[in-house]
Amino acid sequence: MFASPTLVSRKILKENISLLSQKCDRSYDRYVDINKLALFTTNCVVSLCSGRFLVKLTHAMGIRRKIIELHEKGVTLHNEGNYREAAKVLEQAKQMAEENLDTKDEMRLRVLGYLGEMYICNGEYMKAQALLEDILSVQRQETPNVLLAATLYALGKCYNNQYKYMDAIRLLKESLSIYQKYVSANNVRVTDTMDMLGTCFMGQGNLSDAERILRECLEIRKSAQPEDPIADGRLSLAHCLYKQGKQSESIELTKECVRISKSHFHPKHFRVASG
Repeated sequence: MFASPTLVSRKILKENISLLSQKCDRSYDRYVDINKLALFTTNCVVSLCSGRFLVKLTHAMGIRRKIIELHEKGVTLHNEGNYREAAKVLEQAKQMAEENLDTKDEMRLRVLGYLGEMYICNGEYMKAQALLEDILSVQRQETPNVLLAATLYALGKCYNNQYKYMDAIRLLKESLSIYQKYVSANNVRVTDTMDMLGTCFMGQGNLSDAERILRECLEIRKSAQPEDPIADGRLSLAHCLYKQGKQSESIELTKECVRISKSHFHPKHFRVASG
């Protein structure tokens, strides 16, 4: 005998609430997908309360769960610095998502977006650009949100790495304006976007705008996370100042950056050794 679809929906919603209560970024993907499955279950109970429906639902849940697992594995590999293996895993997730999920499905867009970032890390800029532009065309059909901002940031970064500074600056400005509406001013998404925007201005030769935005970015980062070596913006500003002949301040910022890095990383880590 099959369980009641209503009970299935109730169980999914219970798990949803549990994940949401954790207030953890990593639970967000699961939260979104479990929420959609619960709504799907509830809506279908009226029209179909049979074992056949439950089999179909269970199959859909299994596929989505597998996609989520692959996505999380790709994120883990990325955090370990294993970008090529991360890309391979995310390509598997992409294939499953494109075969089984709707074009606008949030999980599909997340998988494709992360894969695009892995292509950038691997220097495969044309593959990244094609993928991210495809995602952007879908996301622009909806109300702007942080997922759109993330895609704009990734594509802007991709353009910057190809020396397409005008296009990169345009997208990064749009990304920053969206982030500033939806997250706090000292959120890492805001400061990362500002840092990348400053880097683009440097590449373009606009050193005055680069210095302005990188100084602003550094002040925000120092107030939020004073000595976080990952979110540190001193090196970007130091590079900008050096290009303007302001060696004294540039050297002091570089020394600060190395000091902070030494307290967090192994002596052979590039953040220490490069200093």
